[in-house]
Amino acid sequence: MIGSGKAQAPFTKRLTCTDTSMGCLAIGYSLQPEVGEDPQVVKSNATITINETGPGSTKLRVTITIEHKDNEGTALADVVYVYDGLAGGTGATVTAITPDLKLLVDQLNLIPGITAFALNAPHSLSLATDGFQALAETQIRNDHKYLECLHRDVSSSQVTVEGTASKYVAYVRVGNPEPRDRGALQLLDVFGLGVATGTPLIRVYRDDVEDYGSDPEVLYRGVMTAAQSLIGDNKLEASDIICPFIVEVTSTTPMDGTSTPVIDLNVKVAQSEI
Repeated sequence: MIGSGKAQAPFTKRLTCTDTSMGCLAIGYSLQPEVGEDPQVVKSNATITINETGPGSTKLRVTITIEHKDNEGTALADVVYVYDGLAGGTGATVTAITPDLKLLVDQLNLIPGITAFALNAPHSLSLATDGFQALAETQIRNDHKYLECLHRDVSSSQVTVEGTASKYVAYVRVGNPEPRDRGALQLLDVFGLGVATGTPLIRVYRDDVEDYGSDPEVLYRGVMTAAQSLIGDNKLEASDIICPFIVEVTSTTPMDGTSTPVIDLNVKVAQSEI
């Protein structure tokens, strides 16, 4: 049950635009044995390292390191997986080129014990850039929860939206990109502190992994203002949206506090009534 115990109680997700918020990737690790694994080899740890300018290609590089021990606790050789957003990387054996978020997630899920999914970004997000934050080697959680990582450098990460290039962008995902999260939610409101300059635009669109490769179906489109309440809190008239969906804010003006206040919006939703 959500909130007060009512299945249809409203809840919110926060959308902001800083270098340390709204990670694009969620990743977890399981220590459970996999079918076909050597019982004499014990998985002990998994880490992720993100280099926003990987050697050679100078674009994104993601490195996964799986640590093992024998049954007496002696450390064995690590198994390392390297994923580059662009071909041409040097300094390591590259496992695969992953030019967008969906392809990276697919590759990560091939690693025994790893589970990953797209978080606060569309599956089509380009990784063939240097517009991300570096992450020193960090342990991947193995407690049935996920490490949120792959944060964008919001002052340099830009997209083209509806023919307007060089737009700064912020995303929040509602519903995980998994079949179990394809239920319907009512979109009640998007409210808070927005931006009023730089051709600001807010869009809501579905981002199901099965729709990857096609243009997003935009379900709501509106112009931003500094003080925001886009939709209005009317549960009787609120639109039902099949999850997962993305709320996207774009502007040609930086939204990270460089020239305007940091955007700080809340997406208010409720479970659709059956």
